[in-house]
Amino acid sequence: MMAAQGVRVTTPADLAGAPRHELLAALTAHEGLLTDNRHGIGRPVPPAQVRRAALDALATAAALAAAAVQWSWTAQLEALQHGATLDEVSAASGRSPGEVVSGLRQRIRWQVDRALMQRAVGDELLAVVDRAERARRGAR
Repeated sequence: MMAAQGVRVTTPADLAGAPRHELLAALTAHEGLLTDNRHGIGRPVPPAQVRRAALDALATAAALAAAAVQWSWTAQLEALQHGATLDEVSAASGRSPGEVVSGLRQRIRWQVDRALMQRAVGDELLAVVDRAERARRGAR
C-alpha cells in the first residue's frame, strides 16, 4: 500500500503465510529499535527509520495475531477431542462457548467445502463439536 508520502507501507496481508516464529522475531526486532530509540539507548535513529520500524511493528503484530487466531481452531478441536470441556476451551480461547462452537463449525465447513478436508473427517469433527455442546448443556 502506498502512503500519502509515497512510501510503501507493509500491511498484514503482505506478511500472511509467514511462519509465526519469523513474525515474532521481526516484531521483537522492530520493538527493540523503537524501545531503544525512545529511551536514548545506542545511536540516535533517523525519524524515517523510526517511522518505518513503527509501521512495520504494527503490520507484523497484526499478522502475528491473525496467524495465531487462524491456528486456534485446530487447538480447540484437539482439546475437545482429548477430553477438554467446551467451557475450558472457551476460557483458554478468550471466547464465549457460542463463539467457539460457531467458529469451529464454520472452519470445518469451510475446509470441507474447499476439499481441504474429506467430508467424513469433517462430519467426525462436527460430531465432536456437537457432543461438547450437548455435554455443556447437560452440565447446566
